[in-house]
Amino acid sequence: MKKIIFLTFIAFFCTVTFADTINDIFPFQEETDSVIFIDKKTKEKRSEFTYLFKKKLSPGETIFDFLRLGRGNFDKYKDILWETTAKLKEKDGFLNILNSSCAAKEPQGKTIVRYNKEFDYDKKIITWRQLDTDGKIIKEARFPIKGKTADDVTLMYFLKAYVANRNKPGYQNYYLLSNEPKLYKVNIKVIGTETLNLPIGKKKAIKLKLTGDMGIIDDILDKYVPHTYTWYEDAPPYEWLQYEGLETSMKSANIIAYVTERSQK
Repeated sequence: MKKIIFLTFIAFFCTVTFADTINDIFPFQEETDSVIFIDKKTKEKRSEFTYLFKKKLSPGETIFDFLRLGRGNFDKYKDILWETTAKLKEKDGFLNILNSSCAAKEPQGKTIVRYNKEFDYDKKIITWRQLDTDGKIIKEARFPIKGKTADDVTLMYFLKAYVANRNKPGYQNYYLLSNEPKLYKVNIKVIGTETLNLPIGKKKAIKLKLTGDMGIIDDILDKYVPHTYTWYEDAPPYEWLQYEGLETSMKSANIIAYVTERSQK
């Protein structure tokens, strides 16, 4: 069944060399964002997250480290802590995920469940694992790398390169690995521009619509499934601003998430 996939993003028309592309899309050594998740129906706050994204330059490569910390209700879990980490590497103007880990914890800090992903680009395989509170593997799956692939952990940063090239052929879809686990092909449609009034100020934004690629069935389900949208600043470095859609899956809450604070250095 169709899933409308969450969290995708904007950018600008890239220059030819990947060094300029990466520097334009990620000009800061460090960025910290505070994000709030609101239930669209009840208008009640579900959770709050802090995102930290760091760029590390070394001879011949650019590495990015990601940390996300959150608290509140998320998916089927109530009043929990979330701790997420990931490592990415720039290649040909894109961000390739090397690995990611997402753990749900009790308020006292005990791990409830953890999801790990490892990307092997030589073998073109992604290994997904679910671990229990003791770190024991309770479920494992493998998926082929069919093209540029993101996950729920890194999506907003991963897709900056796509948004930067949104006017070029070949930048209208990507693959997303969820923690169900399932691998989806996602289509991106540029809706237009809007002005958002956010805690970080009034922002002119590009609005994108994201849908799972299910062929003709998309047109039917599009009438019954909550739409998924995301907004980015309409100027370099095209930062993500807001998201609207399902939180994680068809059974999850329909939410609105937006940036409340942002610092860059």
